[in-house]
Amino acid sequence: MNPRYHAWVFAIAKASFAALLFAAALAPAPARACTPRANEARVHVSFLPDSDLTSMVKWVKQQTCADYAFDDSLSGRRLAQGVILTVAGRDVSDVFEILLHTMNLSLTGAATKRTIVATGPELPPSKAARDRAKANSERERIFANIEGEISKEDETHYRITRKGLDAALGNLLALSRTLRLVPERKDGKPSGFRMDAIKPGSLLARIGFQNGDLVQALNDNDITTPDKAIEVYARLRTTGQVRVFLLRAAKPMAIDIKIE
Repeated sequence: MNPRYHAWVFAIAKASFAALLFAAALAPAPARACTPRANEARVHVSFLPDSDLTSMVKWVKQQTCADYAFDDSLSGRRLAQGVILTVAGRDVSDVFEILLHTMNLSLTGAATKRTIVATGPELPPSKAARDRAKANSERERIFANIEGEISKEDETHYRITRKGLDAALGNLLALSRTLRLVPERKDGKPSGFRMDAIKPGSLLARIGFQNGDLVQALNDNDITTPDKAIEVYARLRTTGQVRVFLLRAAKPMAIDIKIE
């Protein structure tokens, strides 16, 4: 047989095989079969007080493999109270239906294809929880972009917007991740909190604090102990000016922050 013919056939086969591999790579992966919990299985149910309908439906689908559909207008409805309990696998749908009832919702349709419908208006606790979630989300957004809420006058005078301060006070856990606070003592007595590992670009870095600063008072209020610091924290939401007294390299100084 002609060697050129062999080469031609080999080239076509090689190209066809490559095309087959390419098509296989692009083909969608087969859907993973859902395996519902066995009737005798024990299922732990845990929802936070502000759990919304969307997250609840996602959970119950994983447990029952049933299809639950609902109108987008209902997605924001939320639980008024948290739920923590353990139920048998066959009871998951029943528990879910009870939870829906507390939100003025109910189920219609067959066992494997259900539709969630409203039986009444959204209840005040649900609306309040939805408003809280929206406010928390907005505070998190502001805190993530805190640089836009701060302006600097000089090395010891700064301005921060009221919404920027509220975002910081509402995200104390996130704020705590931007530094390390170490309580200090002098002559056996509390002397303040030493700041260390301040994250560059964070709120505290942008309002003039430096690693090693020993914070002792806010607005003439002693904060040398955790209890005193908590008392002062409660007043920050209504104040219009914050003066932070601290020691930097053993020298006393103050940082003034005006809230606008």
